[in-house]
Amino acid sequence: MSGDRVPGKVIFETQSTHKMLAAFSQASLIHIKGEYDEETFNEAFMMHTSTSPSYPIVASIETAAAMLRGNPGKRLINRSVERALHFRKEVQRLREESDSWFFDIWQPEEVDEAECWPVTPGETWHGFADADDDHMFLDPVKVTILTPGMDEQGNMSEEGIPAALVAKFLDERGVVVEKTGPYNLLFLFSIGIDKTRAMGLLRGLTEFKRAYDLNLRVKNMLPDLYAEDPDFYRNMRIQDLAQGIHKLIRQHDLPG
Repeated sequence: MSGDRVPGKVIFETQSTHKMLAAFSQASLIHIKGEYDEETFNEAFMMHTSTSPSYPIVASIETAAAMLRGNPGKRLINRSVERALHFRKEVQRLREESDSWFFDIWQPEEVDEAECWPVTPGETWHGFADADDDHMFLDPVKVTILTPGMDEQGNMSEEGIPAALVAKFLDERGVVVEKTGPYNLLFLFSIGIDKTRAMGLLRGLTEFKRAYDLNLRVKNMLPDLYAEDPDFYRNMRIQDLAQGIHKLIRQHDLPG
């Protein structure tokens, strides 16, 4: 919603305040850019909201907005952006230093400074063949980790590590994954994510790689998953489980 207003246009945008700022669960905001009729907007809004709002949620939104006022708010946001950028660079470094495989990050090839990176037509890193120019941007604090198995263009490889296994491994270690796709995991570097949590995620990824390369038994690597069906997972090793799931994904073209 930054930038100048567009003449003759009114832009409405919803923001999940509880995801990125210090607001309670379910809290959200509607941002408006442009000239609009406040009475008409309020009538439309009341048609789709409760007449008995949760005032603690409303109060948390007010608190979150107040936290961002002035220079202290800018410092909070800048700190999150810088932490996300540092994490991105650390994953890149580990990937370059690895003698086999490591996780990748969905982002432009060269990432030196934090910015909203444009999804530019013609570039291959994002995988959007029909992207419009100056339309979509990648938020630096929304970090998407890529696992082996599918490239940015959607082409499947012979072997792969489905992201669901990585998500399960991290979950058993207290690391929250925001969204999980077939071969990608989304993490939000909100204002509540400090250096300790960021390094905890990085440590979790390196521990997964180490355990995967050792081809540990599912029982030892994912004990909670093993407990769901001990007979099925008995003596099964993590690479066998990963390739079995990957084969099914390829066979049924699930990413498509």
